[in-house]
Parts: sequence; C-alpha cells; structure tokens
Amino acid sequence: MIATYFSAASAGLLVLHLLAATVSAALPGQYTFSCNRHGRECKLWNLYLDTPDEVSEAIINTGGDGSGSFVEVEIAYSSLPIIPQSLFSDNENVVSLKMEDCDVELLESGTFDDAHELKYLQLQKNHLTALQDDAFVRATKLLRINLGSNRIVTVGEFAFRGLDNLETLRLSRNKIAQFASKTFAGLYQLTELNLDHNHAEELPDRLFEELGQLRELHLDHNYLSGLSRNTFLGLAGLRKLILKENELTSIDPQAFAPLTSLTELDLEGNNLKLLSPNTFVPLAHLRELVLADNYIERLDDGIFAGNVNLEILKLNNNSIEELQPAVLASLRNLEDLSLQHNEIRVLDKHLLKSATSLRVLQLEGNVIQKIIPGTFDTLKRLEMLDLEDNSLSSIDGGIFSGLSSLEKLYINENQLEELKAGTLKGLDRLRKLELEQNIIRRIDERFLDDTTQLRTLSLEENLIDEIPVKLFANQKSLKEISLENNNIQQLPDGVFAAISTCLEELYLADNDLSELSPGVLDLPRLELLDISDNKFRDLPDDMFSKAKQLHELYADGNMIDDIPDALRSLLRLSTLSLTRNRLHDIDPQSWSMMQRLKELYLSENFIQALTPQSFERLESLKELHLDRNHLHSIPQNTFARNGNLEKLNLSSNHLVGPLVNSFAGLWKLKELELADNPLVDMEANSFRDLRKVEKLSLENVSLVDVSGSPFYGMSSLEKLDLDENRVQRLEGSSLRGLEMLEKLYINHNPVSRIDANTFKHLGNLKTISIGPGAIDFTEDLLQNNQRLKELYLFNCVASPLPARFFHFNKKLQTLAIVNNSKLGGLNKQWFKDLSNLQRLVLTRNGLTQFEKGIFDSLDGLDELYLSGNPVGELDRDVFAKVVGLEVLDLSNMKLRTLPMGIFDNLYDLENLDLGENQLAGGLTNGVFRNLYSLKTLSLDNNQLKTLDTVLFDDLKNLRTIDLSGNELSSLDPQLFHDSLDLELLDLSSNKFTSFDLQQTTFAKTLIE
Repeated sequence: MIATYFSAASAGLLVLHLLAATVSAALPGQYTFSCNRHGRECKLWNLYLDTPDEVSEAIINTGGDGSGSFVEVEIAYSSLPIIPQSLFSDNENVVSLKMEDCDVELLESGTFDDAHELKYLQLQKNHLTALQDDAFVRATKLLRINLGSNRIVTVGEFAFRGLDNLETLRLSRNKIAQFASKTFAGLYQLTELNLDHNHAEELPDRLFEELGQLRELHLDHNYLSGLSRNTFLGLAGLRKLILKENELTSIDPQAFAPLTSLTELDLEGNNLKLLSPNTFVPLAHLRELVLADNYIERLDDGIFAGNVNLEILKLNNNSIEELQPAVLASLRNLEDLSLQHNEIRVLDKHLLKSATSLRVLQLEGNVIQKIIPGTFDTLKRLEMLDLEDNSLSSIDGGIFSGLSSLEKLYINENQLEELKAGTLKGLDRLRKLELEQNIIRRIDERFLDDTTQLRTLSLEENLIDEIPVKLFANQKSLKEISLENNNIQQLPDGVFAAISTCLEELYLADNDLSELSPGVLDLPRLELLDISDNKFRDLPDDMFSKAKQLHELYADGNMIDDIPDALRSLLRLSTLSLTRNRLHDIDPQSWSMMQRLKELYLSENFIQALTPQSFERLESLKELHLDRNHLHSIPQNTFARNGNLEKLNLSSNHLVGPLVNSFAGLWKLKELELADNPLVDMEANSFRDLRKVEKLSLENVSLVDVSGSPFYGMSSLEKLDLDENRVQRLEGSSLRGLEMLEKLYINHNPVSRIDANTFKHLGNLKTISIGPGAIDFTEDLLQNNQRLKELYLFNCVASPLPARFFHFNKKLQTLAIVNNSKLGGLNKQWFKDLSNLQRLVLTRNGLTQFEKGIFDSLDGLDELYLSGNPVGELDRDVFAKVVGLEVLDLSNMKLRTLPMGIFDNLYDLENLDLGENQLAGGLTNGVFRNLYSLKTLSLDNNQLKTLDTVLFDDLKNLRTIDLSGNELSSLDPQLFHDSLDLELLDLSSNKFTSFDLQQTTFAKTLIE
C-alpha cells in the first residue's frame, strides 16, 4: 500500500504537507511521496530522510497524467542528503526544481540523467561541497542554475559540460579557491555568471574565452590580487563587471582591453595605489566607474581621457590630496562625482570647469578649509552638494552663486561661527539646508532671504542662543525646522509668522526654553512639535490655541507636575509623549477630547495609581507606555474601553497583583510588558482575554511556580520571557496552549528539572535559552522541536548530554553551552547532525582538549567561541574543515604555542582573539598567513616581549590590534607595513619608556 497525503487545492495549485518524517510504504524501506497536480506547481513539505540510501528508495509522484504538461516542483522545510533520483526518472515532465535550504550534501552521479525537460534548478543554501564532472550533462535544456550559498570547494573542470543552452549560472557564496581553465567552456549562451563571495586568489588566463554572450560577471568578495591582459579575453559583449572587495594591488594596463562594450566597472574595496594611464582607455562606453575604498593617492591627468560617456565616478575613501583639472577635463557627461573621505585640502578653481552635466557632488570628509569663489560657477545642473565634515570656517563670498539648480546643501560638521546675509545668493531652488554640528553663534536676519523655496532647515547642535525675529520673513514654503541642541532661552513672538501657513514640523528639543507664547506657536498647519529636554514646568492653557492641527507632541524630559490643561484643545493629536517628567496623577479630563490619540508615553514619572476612568476616553489608543512609574496595582477593567490597544508597557513598577480582569477587553493586544514587578504568582485566568498577544515579558517578577497552565488561552504567543525568576521546574502543563510559541527564555532561574514532555507540543519553537541550574537533559527532550534554530544552555548541564541529544534539531543555527564546569569533553555525535550550525559558543566550560575532527561536520560555521577552557594546546588541523569561520575566540585558554598552519584555511576570518594566553614564545612567523580578511586581532596579556618585523605581513585588511598588557618596550617601525587600514593600536600597560609614532609606517593611518 502506498501512502499518499493530500491537502485542498488553493487557486488551482496543490500544496502537499507531509507532517511526519516516516511514511508508510508498499515495500520494506521504501517511501512514497505524492501530490495531485492542479496547474503547474507541486510543493512537497517536511520530508525528513537521514541517509542517501533512504532517499534512493524514495518514490516521488508529482501526479503527472501523461498529457505532457510540465511540472514545477518545490521541496521545502525538508532535510534530504541527496536529490531523489525518482523525481526525474518517475516524472518525465519536471521543468523546474527548487530545493532551497534542504540540507542537500551531494549531487550523485546520474541525478539528472532523466531530467530531459528541466530548465530551472535552484539548490541554494544547501551543503554541497563539490561538483563532479558531467554533473548536468543529460539536462541539456537547463537555462538557469543557482548553487549559491552552499559549501562548494571544488568544481570539476567539466562539471557544466553539455549545457549549451545555459543562460544564468550562480555559484555565489561558496568556498571555491580555484577554477580550471575549461570550467566554463562551451557555455556559449551564458549571459550572467556569479562567482562572488568565494576564495579565488587568481583566475586562469582565458577562463571566460568562450562566453561571448556574457553580459554580467560578478567576481566580488574574492581574494584576487592581480588581473592579467588575458583574464577577460573573449568578453567583448560584457556590460557589467563587479570586482569589488578583492585584494587587487595591480591591474595590467591591457586587462580591460577586450571589454569594448563594458558600461559598468566596480573596483571598490581593493588595494589599488597606482593606476596606469591606459587602464581605462579601451572602455569607450563606460558609464559607471567605482574606485572607492582603495589607497589611491594621485591620478594621472589623462586617466579618463577615453571615457567621455562616463556618468558616475566614485573616488571616495581613498588618499587623494589633490586633483588636477585635466583629470576631469574629458568628462562632460559626468552626473555623479564622489570624492568624499579623501585628504583634499584645496579645490582647484578650474577642477570642475568641464563637468557641466554634474548633478551630484560629494566632498564630505575631507580637510577643505576654503572654497575659492567661482569654483562651482559652471555647475548649472548641480542638484546636491555635500561639504559635510570639512574645515570650513566661512562660506561667504558668493561661492554658491552659480548653483541655480541646487536643491540640497549639506555643510554639517565644519567650523562655521556666523551665518551672514548674501551667503546663499543664487540658490533660488534650494529645498534642503543642513548646518548641523558647527559652532554657529550668530545668524544675520537676512541669511535666508535668497532661498525662498526652502522646505527643510536644520541648525542642530550649534551654540545659537537667539533667533532673529525676521530670519524667516522671506520664506514661503518652509515645512520643517530643527533648532535642537542649542542654547535658546526664548523665541520672540511672530518669529514664525511668515511661515505660519506652511510650517508642519518644529524641533526645539535640548535647549533652555521655559515657555512658548501663543504668538510663537501661531502655526495653524503645525503637525509635529518637539520641546523635549527643556525647562518647562507647565504648559499654559492657551499655549496651543493657534496650533490645533498638532498630530504629534513630544515634551519629554521637562519638569511638568500635572498633565497640562493646554492639551485639551488638541483634538487631532495622535501621539503624546510626556516621559521623564514629574507627573503623579492622571486626570482623565486632560485627554477627554483626544479621541484620535493612538500613542501615549508616560514612562519615567511618579504615577502611583490608575482608575477605570484613567484612559476610558482613549478608545483609539494603540500604544500605552507606563513603565518606570510607582504603580502598585491595576484595578479591574482599567483598560476595558481600550479595545484597540496593541502594545502595553507596565514594566518596572511595583505591581503585586492580582491581575485577574486587569486586562479585560484587550482583544487586540499584541505586546505586554510586565518585567521588573514583584508579581510573585500568576493566576490561571490572568491572561484569559489575551488571545492575540504575541510577546509577553515576565522577566524578574518573582515567579516561583508555572504549573497549572498559567498561559493557557494565549494561542498567538510567539515570545515568552521568564528570565530572572525563581522557577524550579518545567512540566507539560507549564506551557500548555502555546503551540505558536517561537522564543522561550528561562535564564537565571534555579531550574533543576525539565519533564520530558515539556516541549512536546511546541513544534514552532525556534529559540530556547535556559540556565543556570542543574538539569539532567533527556535524549528525547527536543525530539519534536525540528524548527529549533537557537539553543542556549548556561550553567545548567548537570551530566553529559546524550549522544543523540541534537539529532532532531538539524535546523539549529546557534548553539551555546556556556559556563558548565562539569562539561569536561565534547561528543562528536553532538555535532553530527548540525550541518546548519552557524554560531557555536563553548566558553568557560571545563574542556581540556578538542580532539582532531571534532568540528569537521560543522563546515557551515561562521562564529566559534572557545575562550575560558584550560586546553593548553591545539591540534594543527582542528579548524581545517570550518573554512567559513569569520569569528574565532581562543582567549584565556592557557595556550603556549600555535601550530604552524592552524589558520591556513580560514580565508574569511575577520576577528581573531588570542588574548590572555601565554604566547610569549609561541608566535611563529607565518602563523597568520592566509588571513586575508582579518580585521581585528587581539594579543593582549600574553607576556610578549618582542614582535618580529614580518609577523603581521600580508594582513592587509587589519584595522584593530590589541597588544595591551604585555611586556613590549619597543616596536619595529615596519611592523605593520602591510596594514594600510590600521585604525586602532592598543599598546597600553606595556613597558615603553618612549614611543615615536611619526617614525612608523602606520603613523599616517592611525593619526587620521
């Protein structure tokens, strides 16, 4: 008998749900999975088979009727080590297969022998490690293949043989270090090739020679160090070439010569210092060139002479000190020029003379002290100019007079002290002006007279103490003004009179205001007002009499004692915030007319009591924040009239309950915060009305007992936080009724027992965090939690975990077993089924060794934390198979030596912590080789006395190194000569008597 599972067809398409991993079979060991096909789609869900043999025996029936119609198959929420051959051998019309995130480990020989109609293949996010020769040779109709985000290390030279019709091939985010010279031979119709995020260090000459139809080539995020003149032979039709985030230090002057059709070239994030004058000459059709984030100091005058069609040029984040006018002379079509974050001190007056089409000019993050009048005169089309973070002390002299199309001007973070009349002459179309974080003290009342179209003005974080009454007299369209964080004590009546009919948002926070008269707020169209962090003690009754359109009012951080009567006139208010004031009582009449109020923030006050009338008029309220007050109880039916409330925060009060009927009527509530209240006990009916609550926080509420189904009825709950309580036992009834629960936190409870059936009905659980305690975990505790992604066990493992404890948790991505002193060893069987694991934390346990191969099955691991274990030494190959590691913490492990080659395969490693060890004599030259991606290295507290000059060679991406707490008395000036991005060097607590930074090769980058 063949077992077949069906669901009702929806919109003519059948979706098959298989809820069990075992299915009845007609023959011993044989499984049959079937679906009726309505339309073209067939979805197979929850297929769990452990071994290739089990999959080989499986029969897939897509419901074909022999009519010749095609089938699109998707296998999801499943775990299969191989693709069932039956899928194609028993179903001849499969045109598309999608198996994303299904744990596929191997493409067996012959898998696609019967895939004669297959056109689209998606196998991304699986565990493939290799592609064999002729893997797809019989699937000759394939048009698109996506093998991205696997773990592919090797690709057979003829893996793609026979795919004459292939148009798209994606091999992104794998571990491929080498490509054979004929890898892509014969793919004559290929138009898009993605090889990004791999480990390629070099490309064979003529690798792409037969790809004459290729239009896009993605090679970014590899480790390419150079490009030869033969690298791109054959790519005459290529339009887009992405080479960013490699290690390119040199480019052959003829490397791009074959790319005569190229329109987009991205070289961002490489190690380029010098470029040959002929590098880009052949690229006559180039429209976008990105050279950002390199080390370019100068550009040859004629380097862009052949790129007359260039529209976008990005040179930001380099080391350019000066640009000659000849560099840009031929770029008459240039529209977007990025020069931000260089070292430009002076702009040549004629630099931009030929760039008459320029629309965007970014100059922020340089050291420009002065702009010569006339510099921008030819930029009649410029729409955005960014001068932020320079050293400008003046913007006078009509420097903007030629910018008749400018709409956005940013001059934040400079050294401007005064804003004079006439400064903005010529900016007739200016819409947005930002002058934040200067040292402006004085503003001429006619400063804005030339910008009548201004919409947004920001003068935040200056030293302004007075706003001229006529400053806005000539404005007609100003909608938003920010004067936050200044020293303003008073605003004159009528200061906004000229813009009273257009001003919509006014930000006055962080000043010294104690009052605002109705004459100041004569703003009938004002929608948002922020007066937070001033010195208001009260808001006069008539304060908003002429600003009745307010939708949002923020008055946080003042000294208001009572809810102001002035609020009663704000009938349109939707958001009111009075946090961090001195409120003691709530007068329901204060907002009796605010029937549109949706958000009310009363946090951090001194409110002691609520009544059933406190919020009864606020029937539209969706968010109410009463946290950090002095509430002792919630009377019954307090929120009975607030049926639209979705979020309620009552944390950090003195609530002791009971809570029965406290939340009556909150049918739509989604989030309830009760943390940091001494509730002690939870009655069975406390949450009976909260069927739609998705998040419940009961952190630190002195709970002792959660038996008796206290959460029953909360059928929508997704997150439950029980941290910092006194719960000792979890049993089946503790979490009864929470079938939708995804995240469960029980940290800092003295849990000593978890019954085997506690999580049995929680099939949606994705996160569990437990500890401390002394728990004996049973083998089947997590058997039904196959969707679990995060598991944290903090100081709670009383005895060794069973060998198959994680067997059913194949989707686990984060596992933390921390601070368990009784954990003296690791069992290889624990990790056998965790091929999806991305983050493993084993810190502060009692581990004394990591045996060879212990991490080999975790080839998808990104982060590994082993600190605080007294290991003493590590095997050379302990990390050999975890080649995707980005973070490795080996601190405080009593390490004396590091075996040569221990890090050789860790190309992607960005953060390495070796602090608090004993490596004074254990750092051998070459131990850090191949760490091309390393950005942060910690060697603190290792008793280091000397460092060899070549120890850190090739660490070109190093940005931070911690050498504190050692015994160093000197450093070789050449020590970090390859680390051109070094930003932070910590030498504190060493034995230096003197240190001359200027004599080192890394002085320049550190000073900057």
